[in-house]
Amino acid sequence: MAHKYLSDISLDSGDMIVDVVSNDVGLLVERYKVLPENKFDNGFVTEPIWGWQITWAGPDIHEINRFTAYTENGLKNQIIEGRVKLIKVDNT
Repeated sequence: MAHKYLSDISLDSGDMIVDVVSNDVGLLVERYKVLPENKFDNGFVTEPIWGWQITWAGPDIHEINRFTAYTENGLKNQIIEGRVKLIKVDNT
């Protein structure tokens, strides 16, 4: 399925991503809030910024970069652009 928009992509703990260049596999471990929503005096409210803790496995992964974090929108953009492939967890 081709994704066109960030809202088309749903990420869940347990989903996997595959880096199409290095073939490394990442497991989405935990979603966390990087920055809270912000309400301005004029009533405008920004969305919070979310991040994902990712654990990587692969032949060239070393301990120093096995555990990484990506912003959710950054990760979704990589999926849209084809840099990583999303493999959804089966919750049934």
